[in-house]
Amino acid sequence: MRKIPLGLPVPTQLGARRPDSRRRAVLTSLLVVVVVVVLVVFRGQADQQLPVSCTTPALAVPSTDLIAGRPFIAAITGPASGAYVLALDATTVTVVGGQDVAAPSDARILLHLASLAGCRQGGDVGLPAAVGPGHHVLGLFRTGVGGRPTALQTVTLEIS
Repeated sequence: MRKIPLGLPVPTQLGARRPDSRRRAVLTSLLVVVVVVVLVVFRGQADQQLPVSCTTPALAVPSTDLIAGRPFIAAITGPASGAYVLALDATTVTVVGGQDVAAPSDARILLHLASLAGCRQGGDVGLPAAVGPGHHVLGLFRTGVGGRPTALQTVTLEIS
């Protein structure tokens, strides 16, 4: 509604929107589309960096600069059988009964997979907020036929 010089409201067309609000709606919609596209592309980076291999285990993390308390993206590939463990600052892990995983007291277990269906797993991995800033080592471990975990690969992370 507009006001005339006397201060009385003058009705405008019903449903009419000011050009500013239309422009704002278009820009907001465009911004939402751009954010969605960026997220889709970013989430696919770990998968693009890591081709599927059912014989050679490997780990890919698209960014090594992480923030404590926020999840990060990781992709793992390797033989479908055997348990896989992602651990932070662990030199070794112990799998008890095929289900429970233990690590030294200063290490953190971030992910434990009983197996890799389709020789691949990828997605968000939680990073606890209590992890202190600085250099940390992300390790991929796998239990083979003998049941003893083997360290497969490490990635150095910078956590803030």
